[in-house]
Order: sequence, then structure tokens, then C-alpha cells
Amino acid sequence: MRKILLTSILLIIASTVSRADQIQFVMTGSSGSGKIGSTTFSNEDFTITSIADTANIQTFAEGGSTGYNVVDNSSSITIDTVGTFQFTSQSVTAVNNTSSEVIYSQMNVALWETFGSSAYSSWNLGTSIGPIHTGGLLEQWGPPNPSVATTGGTLVFNAGDPSTTFTATIVPEPAAFVLLALASAGLLLGHRR
Repeated sequence: MRKILLTSILLIIASTVSRADQIQFVMTGSSGSGKIGSTTFSNEDFTITSIADTANIQTFAEGGSTGYNVVDNSSSITIDTVGTFQFTSQSVTAVNNTSSEVIYSQMNVALWETFGSSAYSSWNLGTSIGPIHTGGLLEQWGPPNPSVATTGGTLVFNAGDPSTTFTATIVPEPAAFVLLALASAGLLLGHRR
């Protein structure tokens, strides 16, 4: 009886923990030009990858638009032939359901938008989606806007409209798998006796 109770508790904990999944957002663009630190790059493909907790997703309603946003736990950029760098300022990923676009921003400044897919009109940031191939918009990466700091120095993109691929993927917490395995083992042991 004691083992059944323990197993039940572990299953409840496992189901609770699994709701705290992380989600990975990946925006890939083509032909970006600009400068990171002292390195200038031209017409390079680039990828911004962010990870956030689905439990932190919030709704917004502003200026006639509605949607969802989440503060990212971490965010990085890979620029072909240049390297991969962590952003050192806080970033936010949002979906504007009204205008059907996904927005990557830092310090309340929109830096990259991917738009043109009706899938964005009903998405809530909390589920996997994509890959979605659409148009994109690079904007506001330099003065007078706040600096975008990375581990490779300040990043400045020239304004542009690269083609974009966007994907969001749920990444289950490892703890959920461990607890589920323990609960399963407990059930098997209880069944054998």
C-alpha cells in the first residue's frame, strides 16, 4: 500500500513538472549585413535561438493588437563565417495574433519580425510550430536605439528584409523524464510483489 501511495505521488509530481516545459524559438534569416564588435559581415545567413519557459507566457492587448509574449531565459545569434554569440541583454519573443507576426525584441525595441503566415493568428507561443517560411524585417539595430550587447561585442544589423524561417519546439524538462521513470519503476516493483 505504501509503494502504491509513493508511486501515485511521484506520478502527480511528474505530471506537474512536465507542465513547466521549455520552448525553443529559432529564427533563421538570409543575407544579413552589419557589424559585431569590430567584425563587419555582409550578406551572411544568421540564426537567432531563444529558450523560454512556457509557464512564463503572458497575454497582451495593446494598440488594438492582441497576442502573447515571454521573456527568454537565454538567447544567442549565429552568423555564418563569423561565429556564435550569446546576447547579454534580456530578450522577449512575442506573437501578435492580430497582425500575424512573431517579434524578437530587446529593451522594448523590436529587432526582427517574421510575418505573413496565418498560423501566427491563433498561436499562443506554448506549442510547437513550423518550420514556417515567410518574409522578415530587420529593424532598429543601431543608434539612436539601445545597443544590442553580445559576448562578441555590440551587434548592429543594417536594416533589411531577409527571407525568414521560424520554428518553435517544445523541449520537455529533463526532471519530468526522471520522475516518470522512477514512477514507472515503482509501479513495476509493486506489480512484481
